[in-house]
Parts: sequence; structure tokens; C-alpha cells
Amino acid sequence: MALSEYRKQETFCPLWAAAGVSISLLGMTAGFWELIDILTPFIFPLILMGVLVIFWATLAWSLVHVLRKKRYKKTFAFFPLGMQLLALLIIMTVPFSSIMLDLDFKRHLKEREKVVSRVISGELKPNVAHNTSLILLPDDQKYLSKGGGEIMVEKHSGETSVFFFMFRGVLDNFSGFMYRSDDSNPQRDDFDGDFFEIKRINENWYWAASGDGSD
Repeated sequence: MALSEYRKQETFCPLWAAAGVSISLLGMTAGFWELIDILTPFIFPLILMGVLVIFWATLAWSLVHVLRKKRYKKTFAFFPLGMQLLALLIIMTVPFSSIMLDLDFKRHLKEREKVVSRVISGELKPNVAHNTSLILLPDDQKYLSKGGGEIMVEKHSGETSVFFFMFRGVLDNFSGFMYRSDDSNPQRDDFDGDFFEIKRINENWYWAASGDGSD
């Protein structure tokens, strides 16, 4: 089929729409942790909801586009629909969140351990007026903890716990990497949280999530 005829079938419009919204949704899924930190937990869900609405509307458009084409013209008409279905399959089967968390943890482990050493030695001390368990990291280390570059510190019976945020919502809704100097299992109410997920990921290190999923 000639390219000119392909253009006449008006497949390029749904094709570009399907490509754009599929790439956008894949990008937002893969870059969730970075985007929610940049856009804040208040704005990011609104943008994601908007992209999802456009995605489903475009999917319906792509399906109608296929159904409207005559049998011998359906080959190219399937491209937009197939592209979006492939994007859905990738999002449903690839654990982007776990992959990106694992990459972040391994990439910045040494830098976070240096921060922990400075906390344990007393070089880094709580410096946030409204909360005596918070430490605002130096500018060149703020990237180690999302939501403003602050870490939480708790000390009990000579043992130290340090929490680096990966997500920082409101009240007890937060998640991130927790260091335990004695490598003991974190408690559900550590850091005044309500942890519903605690997973050991390395010696002395845990992934912990607190908030709405605790019911």
C-alpha cells in the first residue's frame, strides 16, 4: 500500500495520538518516584489522572478506527490499537516501581551510608526547628532523600535508625529506605509511622512504607 494511500486513510492521526499518550503513560509509570517528588503528591495524581483519561479515550478512538475500516484496509488501522495494547501489557507486567527503587538504592548506597556514619558520629544533628527528629541535609546531599532533602533520625538504647524518604506525603503517609544500626526488624510505629510494608533489602537496610495501606 502506497504511503499516500495510507495517509488518505487518516490513520496517522490516531497513530500519533496513540504513540504520544502511550509514551507519556509509560514515562510516568517508569519515572513515578522522580516525578512525584518534582511535581509533589498533590499535582502528580491530577496529571496522571488526566493522562489516563486521554489514554482510554484514545484507545476507544483506535478501536472505532479499526471497526470502521474495510477488511482489506485494517492492517495499518490496527497499528494505533496495537501500540496502546502493547503499552498496557508492558505497564501491567514490568515492575517499574521495584526496578527503579532497586536502582536508586544501589546507586546511592555508599552516599547514604556516609550520611548514616555522620549521624552516628554526631557530626550531623537535628537542625529543623519544628521537629527534633529531622535533619536537613547539605545542599549537595539533598538528592538522597526526596521531599525536601530531610532525613528522620531515632535513637533508642544506643541504637540508631535513619530514614531516607522516597515518597513524602502528609502526616504518616511516607515511604523510603530505613537504616537500622543493629539490623533488627523495624517496628510498625517507628518514626511515628504506621508501617504496612517492611522488607529487608540489605544488611542494616529496609524498605518501609507507612500510611493508607496499613488497614
